[in-house]
Amino acid sequence: MNHKPAPDLGSKVAIYPFTHDQKRKWIIFGLAGIVLVLFPLAYGLYRGFFGFNRYGIVAAIEWGKPWFLIAGGIAVLLIVFIVAQWIFTQKEIILFEKGLILRSNGFSQTLAMDEITGISTDVVASSSQPDNQGEIRRVSIYAHLGRQIRLNGRAANPYGIQNLPELTTRLKSTLYPKLLPKFHNQLLSGEKVQFGKISIQKDYLITPFKKKTLWTELQHVTIQSGYLVVELKNLQSSRRNPIQERYPISRVPNLELLLELIREFSC
Repeated sequence: MNHKPAPDLGSKVAIYPFTHDQKRKWIIFGLAGIVLVLFPLAYGLYRGFFGFNRYGIVAAIEWGKPWFLIAGGIAVLLIVFIVAQWIFTQKEIILFEKGLILRSNGFSQTLAMDEITGISTDVVASSSQPDNQGEIRRVSIYAHLGRQIRLNGRAANPYGIQNLPELTTRLKSTLYPKLLPKFHNQLLSGEKVQFGKISIQKDYLITPFKKKTLWTELQHVTIQSGYLVVELKNLQSSRRNPIQERYPISRVPNLELLLELIREFSC
């Protein structure tokens, strides 16, 4: 059976661990483990001391041995459980020059830069945290064959990946210089370039609600409160207000490239 060789990812750039406040859980595990081990151990010592006083050293060993074995067995199981918990709760992203490795729940997923087709980002503010300290950053990495990796992070007390904005910036700085000329050439050759449910061709914008919009029908394309807002000129009505279509930016991969291409081809 032939296995696909692992791609050459180049040198390691940075490690971005996932964090979760598990201090309380480990304290509970530790206290429960101490009780579970000490109870049979203490009882075994009691039985051994009782047997020694009555019948000597042989009785002390025989009477205390089962309880010592139980305490030892519980200690071994507890150690195995803690090690397994540590392994399966370790999550991190290792960024390389030519790709990344996602380690989660004891498994690894390798993704070369050439396999990445897009990145989308979003920020959700939490009303429970002041000064934007509860902002939840969401990033989706799109790859070939419909693969998608979703990452989360918080501005403070992270319950997700640490330094997610830095990781996103590094990925975009590597990916976008390769994608932009590719998309540009595709548009010049008459091909359609897809950005989620939105796509563009050389002469028009294609949206789910209005299939094709010529550049002359386009008023503005802006970002407002986490949405990509497409304003169309109302050419069929006496009203001057433009028609608006709104799309969550979390569902628009390579948003910056889309905006740049729209500016270029709509002029």
